[in-house]
Amino acid sequence: MIMWECIEAKRYLSSLVRDELPEDVKTEVDLHVSDCVDCSNELELIKNLFALRVVAPAELSSEIKRTLRTEILEVETLTWKRFLPAAAVAAFLVSASLIDRVLLLPEVSLLEQDFFVNVWPSEDYDLAGSLVLDNFSEESLNLLFEEIR
Repeated sequence: MIMWECIEAKRYLSSLVRDELPEDVKTEVDLHVSDCVDCSNELELIKNLFALRVVAPAELSSEIKRTLRTEILEVETLTWKRFLPAAAVAAFLVSASLIDRVLLLPEVSLLEQDFFVNVWPSEDYDLAGSLVLDNFSEESLNLLFEEIR
């Protein structure tokens, strides 16, 4: 029974020294320590060790928090900023491919300029469209066959 009380009391000795215990628990630990020489000696040892600790200046905590906040913001900012060159290259490639499609359209041949013929190249480089062969001359038909080849 005494062993259990010592074990239980020793769990709270450090908290007792730091004044972190509720009043009811503090009263029970104080009662036990006043009767138990072993726990009393351990309490004195903890008090001596607690007195030897180095206490940081009060402004150090706020300085650490401010520095951490700054570091976290820098890391979060740098995370997306390092992808900017890749995004710029991707945007350039997309715009270059679009410009290529718009500016570098195939030249209009003589046959396609004719009023009666609607011909345009398809995706697979074949001719697609509707041909109106009314009033085609021999020369126009030869041009058409040359372009189909």
